[in-house]
Amino acid sequence: MAVDGLPVAVLFAEFDNRLGRTLSLQEPAGYLSPEAFDDISEYLIPKPQLCGRLIVMRGAARNVLCWPVCLEDTVYERNALFFTLALVLEPASPAAAAARSARPNGAAVWCADCSASEFGEVLRRACGYLVALERKSRLVSGPGSRDELRHLLPALLHGLQTEGGLTLALDAAHSSRIDLPRPPPPRAPAVEAHLVPVLIAQPDPTATRKWDLTVLKLLPAIDG
Repeated sequence: MAVDGLPVAVLFAEFDNRLGRTLSLQEPAGYLSPEAFDDISEYLIPKPQLCGRLIVMRGAARNVLCWPVCLEDTVYERNALFFTLALVLEPASPAAAAARSARPNGAAVWCADCSASEFGEVLRRACGYLVALERKSRLVSGPGSRDELRHLLPALLHGLQTEGGLTLALDAAHSSRIDLPRPPPPRAPAVEAHLVPVLIAQPDPTATRKWDLTVLKLLPAIDG
């Protein structure tokens, strides 16, 4: 199932034990208004039964995809930590889409035809990275954790917009590459009958034994 839009924002929301559902970080800053967040907060931080799976919210102006996480542990105040990472997609104008496609070195390796599950795989792996760091160093719940998260969100958005992915480093020895699938290659042009090579003489079998192996494999196909 394709989703209409290109990544324009990344959101990090969590459940605060005193404030409730909170939009803690977003890139770019101020992209989502408090009113707009209130409209979708119930889906960004849902009931525990809906955590650990992709949730897609479709709207006229934007689509929001999120991967909510419920990390259960007695170290937390309510025996669980709730947070989510979300991608906001907006339809691209024809001019913007053409400009991205024209970037050199295959920079625009993602495409607007990516399915919701393909974007969801990016969110799933990014949230897995956050869970691993939370268990290791309290990245999400610990004091001073926002500095690291503030670096992650722009890196994720920039990587998806320019390279179709990014590398997440768990520590000096462990890293993980997250990529959207590359678009399919262009269809090969049709081959007209007059362009097909034809043998004009039957090669001598004794002579062909010394020919290049690739040529020997192609030879039976040169039949006009």
